[in-house]
This record gives sequence, structure tokens and C-alpha cells, in this order.
Amino acid sequence: MNKILASASMAAVGALGLNAADTQILSPLETGKPWSISAGLRGFYDDNYAMRPDGAARESYGFEVTPSAKFNIFHHQTRYSLSYDYIMRYFEDRVNDSADHSHLVNGAINHRFNEHHKVDLSNSFVVAREPELLEPTGPTTAPILRSDSNNINNRASAAYTADWTSVLSTVVGYGNTIYDYDESGPGSYSAILDRMQHLISGSLRFRVASSTIASVGYQFGIVDYRGKDSLAFAAPFVSPNVRDNESHYLFAGLDHYFNPTLNFSGRVGVQLTDYTGSLPGSPDDKTSPYADGSLSWNYTTGSTLQVGVRHERVPTDVALFNVGLPTLDMVSTAAYVLVRHQLTAKLRAGFTAQYQHSTFNDNIPGDLVDDYWTLGANVAYQFNQYIAAELGYAYDNLDSDLVDRGFDRSRVFLGVRFTY
Repeated sequence: MNKILASASMAAVGALGLNAADTQILSPLETGKPWSISAGLRGFYDDNYAMRPDGAARESYGFEVTPSAKFNIFHHQTRYSLSYDYIMRYFEDRVNDSADHSHLVNGAINHRFNEHHKVDLSNSFVVAREPELLEPTGPTTAPILRSDSNNINNRASAAYTADWTSVLSTVVGYGNTIYDYDESGPGSYSAILDRMQHLISGSLRFRVASSTIASVGYQFGIVDYRGKDSLAFAAPFVSPNVRDNESHYLFAGLDHYFNPTLNFSGRVGVQLTDYTGSLPGSPDDKTSPYADGSLSWNYTTGSTLQVGVRHERVPTDVALFNVGLPTLDMVSTAAYVLVRHQLTAKLRAGFTAQYQHSTFNDNIPGDLVDDYWTLGANVAYQFNQYIAAELGYAYDNLDSDLVDRGFDRSRVFLGVRFTY
């Protein structure tokens, strides 16, 4: 089982970038051999590429170039996978620094010692400006807004699974995540969001029926902020370490297969958070519920539907102050739907939608909230095993109680992808 804060259900949505316009549906060639190379060329229109509030938005036409390479090698009982994606987006409206350059490298090693024991290792390295690229598990993690500098996100994980009997198995794991934002200075993304996160996990899984698995587990998480600049734009200096925290997670889960095409996965529990560096007047600890559930349905060949909801406490890109006290984090609830539909043998469509409601932990009487919507749709026509055409649309809307934070954004994409 993956970490409680990024379940397999949400990881599936995050892999789509939560915007179906950016979704690349794998061609038969990519799924039928151990390696593939591809290149995409798309034109686009973006009516608010900097994610600015109404009145400050700037629109732009542009084009995107996306070469990539993927490798999957099986050797005895081990699978090795490696992929690299380069994304160049050129914006005609930007006079200086007119292009974004993003790099995504993903690697994994999956080894099965025997039919009862296996280990899974993975690492994901991203250099990007767009939050949807920096946060592959979706916008429930910060930031929602775009950064104008290149930023680094690295996620590493290891998990060991052991089936001790036909009904009892255990999973232990470790995850490490690093965020390094290039933008520096007081109140910058580097000051607010540079951090290292650790997550140690363990769970017991019980097969209570042929199609049902119950689980209980515990996780320990550490969030260590590493910014060097003050959280505040003005004096006095406020160290990012005032938001350091440690969390204990207790949860119970259920996985049930109704039939070969329909399954449910759910986790519910409690998160106990201690703020180890909090200032006088800020809370020393918080207790909050955790929930993550999804329902997946393969309703016909090549077509899937997934719906889900997730509730958790997560970092925030906001550093509000009430008499000098910082915003420590936020509590978010996200609901989502994902559809992939095979219209014909050569025509496929995708759709995603997510709504997220977030409340800031800001020491101010009354709730300050963000409401975030993201929608996307795309179609891909496969001319042959080497060439496909893609058309997509994406919409984002952030309605915030904070001044000059909310925005609307629409994007349209049209292009072609070559795969060998």
C-alpha cells in the first residue's frame, strides 16, 4: 500500500495531471514492447498563463514540444522501468523568458523474491514551474498557484510486502519527498515551501473473504521546512521552522472486488499532528480525521470510470499572519471523477473533474477557505501505430477568501504525437 497521504486512487488521477487536456493516452506501440520513444507537437491558447486574479490576467498563444523515452525491462523476477519527459512551452506574449522548460524523470525497480515476498522501489524527479507537474498526486498539496522560477521536486519510496499466510500479509515502507523552490527572499515560495518530508509506514492486511481485504496500519510523518528567508515580507524575521511538524496516523482500510470489473478501496483514520517549532500563541497540536476512498469500474473494453474523495491535512503556500502568527497548514477535502472511454478502435476520449475545499489553519477567528475546481477533456485519434492526433481543453477556477488570490484559467490544445 502506498502512503496514506497519496493513495493509489489519487495517484492515478495525479498521473493525468488532473487536466485531461494534458493527458497522453498510451498508444498500442508503447504498451507492446520494452521501450519506446515519442515526440509531441501541440499548439495552445491559454487565457491566464500566469494564474493571476481578474484584471491582471494575461493571455497567450503558443506551442509545446514534448519528446520522451520509456524503458521497461524484465529480468528473471525483476522489472526495471525508466522514463524521461522534456516539455518546452513557448508563450508568444512573454517578451523575456518566453519558454518554460520542464524535465520529468521516473524510475522504478520491482523485485519478487518468491511468490510471498516482494520489494518495490521508485523515484520521481521533476524540474518545473507549473504546479500540476510539481505535484503529481494532484492539487491537494501546495502550491495551487504557478511559480515564475524553476523548482525541484523529488519523491523516493520503498515498500516491502510479505504474505505470511493465505490470509495475513504485512507492508512496511518509507517515503522521502524534497521540495526546492528557486524563488527566494522574504515571503517567497522558497521561504514558505522548501522542505523535506519523511513518512514511515506499516500495515497488516487480512483476507476476510475471497474478494475482500481488511487492513489496519500506522504511519509516522515528519515535515522539516528548510527555507532560509523569513516567512514574512516585513520585519521581524519569522523562521520557516515554526511550521515544522510531526504526525502520527492511525487508519483502517477495506478493499473489495465486487466482480472482475468493479472494485472499491477505502481508508479512514485519524491524524495527530504536533507542531514542533510553533510560536507562542500558535497551536501546539491538532487532531483531524483522514479519509480516502475510490470506486473503479472497467465498464467495457478500453474504458474506465473512477470516482473518489480524500480528506487530509496538508502544507499550504499561504503564510498569513495574525499578530505575527503564521498559517501552519490547511485541511483539504477533494472529490474527483476520471473517465477514459474507447469510442472506436482508433478514437479515445478522456475526462477529469475535481473539486477541492480547503480551510487554512491561520489562528484567525472564522474560517478562511479556498475552493478550487479543475476540469479537463481530451480526444485522441490513432491514425496508425506511430501517429496520433490530440485535442484537449482544461479549465481551472480558484475562489479564495484571500485578496488577489482567486483566478480563472482556460486552455485549449491541438497537436500530434509520433511514437516509435
